[in-house]
Amino acid sequence: MLLQSLNGREVKYVSVRDPDTYGETIIGKYGHINVFGDELVIICGGEEVFKHPLEGLEAGEFLSLDGVNLRYYDAEKGKQYTVVAYYKYHRK
Repeated sequence: MLLQSLNGREVKYVSVRDPDTYGETIIGKYGHINVFGDELVIICGGEEVFKHPLEGLEAGEFLSLDGVNLRYYDAEKGKQYTVVAYYKYHRK
């Protein structure tokens, strides 16, 4: 339900957390979250910075409601990854 509600949400920036060092790397700025069929796609600057099927993707909004953590398991690498999207506007 939360994943579907993210469709059309504007983001300031998107980062990925390294599961080994817990550091964050910015992968995109100023874009949108889109849900197409059974996939969630984040596009920043006209480029696709993140794409994952809804199945196997977990989401949790920040307590402040100014962003969302997207978690998924990469079976190929054997690691859990977290992509963080910070909303451009979160209060209405």
